Amino acid sequence: FYVVREIWALLLRLLWNFIHLVISTSHFLLGTANTFQSYLISSGLLGKYKALDLTELQYLAIVVDSEEAHNTSKIVKLLHWLSIVGVKNIYLYDMDGVLKDSKEIILEELANVRMW
Repeated sequence: FYVVREIWALLLRLLWNFIHLVISTSHFLLGTANTFQSYLISSGLLGKYKALDLTELQYLAIVVDSEEAHNTSKIVKLLHWLSIVGVKNIYLYDMDGVLKDSKEIILEELANVRMW
């Protein structure tokens, strides 16, 4: 009876290790595929991502990390870039209200912003 129990425990351990190996391998392969796809998109090698049509885009909401929201120059650069790209309505959010406190500074930097 002891030998049967040891064999059963060994088989269960082998099954567990096999399942763990399959899941870990699939997770690694999916992560690698996503990284490769991101590289192809950012390098411009995938054709369907080359031209982004923003004519249908009416609103864009962006959640900014509160630590990043303190850097108003980055926020201004982001807003300027989005306006160049053609985004008309942009909503910025942060959890601590940093953007609300620095709204006047950001608006001074962006002269052509219409506030709603």
